[in-house]
Amino acid sequence: MKSILFSELMYKAIIEGKKTQTRRICPIQPKNSEDWKICTLMSSTAKEDKKHIYHYCYGKLIGELDLEKDDRFFYYKYLPNEIIYIKEPYAIEAGFFLDSRMTLAEGAGNAFVVYKDKETLKNPYITWKNPLFMPEKYARLFLRIKKCRIERVQTISNEDCLAEGIYKTIDINNMCCYTWNENDSYIWLTPQNSYATLFDKINGKGSYEANPYVFVYEFEIEERK
Repeated sequence: MKSILFSELMYKAIIEGKKTQTRRICPIQPKNSEDWKICTLMSSTAKEDKKHIYHYCYGKLIGELDLEKDDRFFYYKYLPNEIIYIKEPYAIEAGFFLDSRMTLAEGAGNAFVVYKDKETLKNPYITWKNPLFMPEKYARLFLRIKKCRIERVQTISNEDCLAEGIYKTIDINNMCCYTWNENDSYIWLTPQNSYATLFDKINGKGSYEANPYVFVYEFEIEERK
C-alpha cells in the first residue's frame, strides 16, 4: 500500500474534517503550456493489466511513447479509489506505557505502538521514530483518493483553499481573515494569500510565486475496523 506524509498541523486538520485536498508539485514542469500532453495508456505486466493516466511533456504523440525507454512521461502517484495510509511519528514501547492512545504492535512481542498527542509528548522516555519509515502495519489513519487532476497552483479557488485546511477566523479588530495555523502571528484577508504561505512553508520560500504545475488529490478518510 502506498503512503503519504503530512505535517502535524495538516494531519490534525484531516482528522477534524477541515482538509480534504492536497497539492503536490509535479516532477516535470513543462516550459510552455502547449507542451503539456495528457493521454491514457494500458500498462501490461505478467500479473495484471492496469489502466494508468499518464502525463508527459514536449509534444510526443501517444503512439511514439516507449514505456521502457522514454523518461519524459509520468503518472499520478495516487489514483481514484486507491487507499493509502498516512505516515506519522510513532514509537514502539513496552506494555507498562499502555493506555487508550496505544495499540498492540504487530511483530513486537508485548510492545505497543505509541502516537504523538499532548499526553504522550509529556513523557520524556518515549523515543520517537522517523515518520518517513513508518510501515503500513502501524498506521492508524487511511485515506481513499476520490479524484485527481493537474493544474497550476495559483489557479486554486477559495473553496479549494478551505479544502486544503485554510479556515476563517477573526482578528483582534473583529475582522474576518484566514489562516492555517492558530498560533501563527500572521493572518490574511483572502484564503489564497493564506494558502500561499502554507505552500511556501511546505515547499520552500518562493514556491507559490513560481506557480508550478501540481497534482491535486481529493480524498476522504477510509474507516477501518
